[in-house]
Amino acid sequence: MVRYKSKSVLRIATAFACLGVTASASAQVAIDFQAGDACAGFPLRVELYTMAGHLMDRVFIDKNGNPVRILQAGQNFPVKFTNLTTGSTYSVKAEGTVLSVTLNPDGSETHVMTGHTLISWTVTDPQDASPAPGTFRYVGRLVMNVANGNVLTVPKFTGRKTDICAALS
Repeated sequence: MVRYKSKSVLRIATAFACLGVTASASAQVAIDFQAGDACAGFPLRVELYTMAGHLMDRVFIDKNGNPVRILQAGQNFPVKFTNLTTGSTYSVKAEGTVLSVTLNPDGSETHVMTGHTLISWTVTDPQDASPAPGTFRYVGRLVMNVANGNVLTVPKFTGRKTDICAALS
């Protein structure tokens, strides 16, 4: 089983928007990651145009008033990635995305992402003793099992995956 420690770039963007960070559609929020956090070997800057996204959030509750599912859908944020060592850039325009989170009775979550998803995480493969950070763009359908904020497994992915760190190297 491959284990992941997740730091979702999309979630960071959403957190800034929810915290009321003031920005216009042309303004950007920059988040700098040290070498080894989002990409192995070089520091990465992620520039988010948080107010340019159009996302709808909905929480579904059961008959007892407990949340059981969270849905976020719409157009995500334009994002620009920069290798801070070389200055190379990789940009992603605002595209359609759907995130469905099922809150399981044991406290874990099942995340199903369709459309365009950006994720930065550290992958720990049992075959490899050293964790490897990476930042990826997924286009398609990605299913993840999450517990305590960490992605435990990715049981299914169909679509196209782009390694942004490799593109910036």
